[in-house]
Amino acid sequence: RKLNFLAEHRFTILLSWDGLPEVQDYARPFPSGRGTYDIIHKNAESMVARCLQDDLEFAVRGIVTSQFPDFMPSVRFFQDMGFPAACISPVFSNETDGFFLDENTLPTFFKANKELIDLHIDSNLDGTPFNSMNLLLFMQKVLLFSPQRHFCWAGLESVTVSPSGEYYPCFSWAGLDNNKYSMGHIDTGLDTEKRGNYLDEVGVDNLNHCETCWSRNIC
Repeated sequence: RKLNFLAEHRFTILLSWDGLPEVQDYARPFPSGRGTYDIIHKNAESMVARCLQDDLEFAVRGIVTSQFPDFMPSVRFFQDMGFPAACISPVFSNETDGFFLDENTLPTFFKANKELIDLHIDSNLDGTPFNSMNLLLFMQKVLLFSPQRHFCWAGLESVTVSPSGEYYPCFSWAGLDNNKYSMGHIDTGLDTEKRGNYLDEVGVDNLNHCETCWSRNIC
């Protein structure tokens, strides 16, 4: 039923899935401790088949943690499943929770990124493209340079709707800090003032760790 709805309204689908069983189940278990890989894999197979059947745009988004900084085995698994593109991001974390990428794991992460770029180029030259969304977005920013004032789309080009019906800039902010980042409700509409305040707060020119960086407008 959900796939029918997405197909009928021509949604673009970005599936959040970290990859192989050991990767997915380590960071994303159910509250009971049981792994989530099996159910996601089953649903993803149905989703991929439907997207290919109805010519829907779709991709997969994986999060990389310190336990598995080499994400390329999972990327190749996604490619074999039929995904046409992947967006790979390092975890937003802190140094104490066990997921943080540090000086010991970043070299492996950077090496995997180069391998992903090579895969992107080689597969496109071979006529069977598997795209790195990270590379495509970066090249678009560089070649069609328009200064970027925000480091992501949250609240700018997209919003998240929580199970309770509240609008948030991103799923990462849902329910945090006593709903500090709530921007309205589906019953009452989007609060444009709160949205504007959020965008001002997270603009790269207002972030201390961004304001002096040469790449802040293409990051």
